[in-house]
Amino acid sequence: MSKPVKVIRGANFAYPWSERADFYSPKMVRLMIGVSALLVLALVALPFVLKNLERGILFERGMVNANANVLRIQVEAAAPMLQTKTLLDSIMADLVTRVDLRQQIVKADYPADLLLLHLSEIVPGGIILTNLTVQPPATRAVGRPGTVTQGEEIPEEILNSYTLTINGTAQSADTFNTFYEAVEQSPLFWRPVQTFRPVETNISFTITCRLPGSGVEITGEGG
Repeated sequence: MSKPVKVIRGANFAYPWSERADFYSPKMVRLMIGVSALLVLALVALPFVLKNLERGILFERGMVNANANVLRIQVEAAAPMLQTKTLLDSIMADLVTRVDLRQQIVKADYPADLLLLHLSEIVPGGIILTNLTVQPPATRAVGRPGTVTQGEEIPEEILNSYTLTINGTAQSADTFNTFYEAVEQSPLFWRPVQTFRPVETNISFTITCRLPGSGVEITGEGG
């Protein structure tokens, strides 16, 4: 008796031609598999990339800190030099001021330094000068020293001269008289006028006179 024959029908897994447009083609499937593989590789490599990036950031931060420390050390080292420069600038400014003052004195029309030196020579012991005031003719008040009698000719150097006012104290009337006589006899002072009054144990005095030669431009060598 013959065995029964089994008929196995093959399963057709291919989509009908009419439905293939609605599904992925083999090429698209291969492309998606490739992209998925790349994404998996990227996800696997991402921690290593982030780690390297972190190391780079830490390295750059360390370099910045190192440079900041170097700059701080340089600033601390330069601090004494900056202080020295500030001191030198101050000295330079003071020298410039002194030079300008000296030039003003040189350009002045009256040797005020010689006047002060002369006063220091004629002031006796027991006299203290508290104030010296020099006023040009424009600010001199009426009735100040230099008043002359009618008809008396006034020298031009006296007419345009400056007025000197000396204030001070004297231990006694004799001491003041000695100083006042020296002022009267000095060629640097013209017609001094004095006032004084006792103050406790001392005498407070004021001497006003004109300065011959002041107010006139000095010419010639050594003037």
